[in-house]
Amino acid sequence: MGTIEPPGDGVVLLLTTTGSDEEAHRLGRALVEARLAGCVSLIHPIWSTYRWAGSVVEEKEWLLLVKTTSAAEEAAREMILREHPYDIPELLTIVPAAVSERYLRWLQEATLPEEDR
Repeated sequence: MGTIEPPGDGVVLLLTTTGSDEEAHRLGRALVEARLAGCVSLIHPIWSTYRWAGSVVEEKEWLLLVKTTSAAEEAAREMILREHPYDIPELLTIVPAAVSERYLRWLQEATLPEEDR
């Protein structure tokens, strides 16, 4: 007891990175204010090494952990892609095998659109 298999409206974790503190905070706040995420955690600094335009690049980035529900996932992904400053933003979806029941209920309530409250 205490953890449950995610139902149809389970927890979804979206990962993306940005190139500045300001961008990360702006994007995270926009997602929570729009009720597309219950919480966005920022991890900094991270160093990313990747190939871009024929070169290997190393840059400092901010990692956003976007906690949302499967019901809000598509709209959250659309907002991230629309508002993201990168030409090709990283946007990964992770679906956990299990979550705590209390956390799932809180997240579902936090992402419930105002008209459905």
